[in-house]
Order: sequence, then C-alpha cells, then structure tokens
Amino acid sequence: MFVVEDFIGDSKVGEVVKLESNGNDLFTLWILRAFLSVFVPVSTGGTVSFTALDDTGASRTFKMKFSVAGTFSHIFNTYACSHFVRVRFGRDSTPPSRTNFRLLQETYVDVNTRISLNEDAGYILIEGTAIFPSDTTVCEVGLSLGATVSSYNVCGEFLIDRTVLDPCRTVPANTPYVVRYRLQV
Repeated sequence: MFVVEDFIGDSKVGEVVKLESNGNDLFTLWILRAFLSVFVPVSTGGTVSFTALDDTGASRTFKMKFSVAGTFSHIFNTYACSHFVRVRFGRDSTPPSRTNFRLLQETYVDVNTRISLNEDAGYILIEGTAIFPSDTTVCEVGLSLGATVSSYNVCGEFLIDRTVLDPCRTVPANTPYVVRYRLQV
C-alpha cells in the first residue's frame, strides 16, 4: 500500500491511498516494474531491467540485476551518480497519468527530504516540507528518485509518483506544508 498524507502546520488535511489496482498512475507503473525486476529470476550473466521516463521525458532503462564484468550501468551504482529522493510541490490540478514525467506546474522541490523506517509498524516514511513566503495553492505533489540512468556516469532523475490533491490546498504564508509518503508492507 502507498499512502500520501499532507499537513498544513500540525493539522492533517488529507490522505490519498494508492493500491496496485489504481492502475493509471506513475507509482503503480514504475514501482511495480521495479519490484518485479527485484523478484524475477535471472541466469548467470543475465540482466533484469525496467523502463521509465526520466525528468526530461526520455525513456530510460534502469538495470536492477546485471553482470558486472566491464559495465556499471546499474540503477544502484553510485560510482559517478548521487542517489536521492525529492518531494515536489506544484499548482496543476490535471489528473495524473502514466505519461507524466514531472509535475505539470512545479513551484518547489524539497531537496532535504527525510526518510525513516518503522520496522514495528512495517512502513517507510518519506517526508518533504515547503514553506512559502506568501499564501500558495498546492494542487499536485510528487516523489522523484535520482540514480544512475544509463552507463555508469549518466545521472538522472525520474518521477515515481504524481498525486493530485482534491481539493487543492491553500497554504498560508510562512506555514510549514508537509507531505508524507508512507510505503506500507
């Protein structure tokens, strides 16, 4: 289960629950492809990968399992690329689709996203915060992953999720707006 919660100040204002049956969103598409590539069998010397659109809209192949001899084009390879997670905030209320490779009207990116694990409750929590200098409307939030996207030294980022909030949130000036992604097992 994948849950997107948002808070204005200390008050929870909403929650969107996404399951694999939702179908027409990026999280379902990309994360199911990634999980599949973790579990699919591969023979010695074989490769397992999945495709996703990077932040430029280019289709990329992300290798999850591979034979190391002579190549390092692996999503988990940190030889030349930093790996990170970012929470994004935007204004567009167009429903999400599998063709979204970025937020449609991005206004802010939290580059200091916090990640924690609660083993007892069985979830990973990814939290991003935005503080706007004036009253701001937020209609879309997103979660992106930075990693190696092709060959060992080509770094990129791809959108894992774009959630549209209904209704949009009006965030008062100088008030923390927090979005929490909870991946529940």
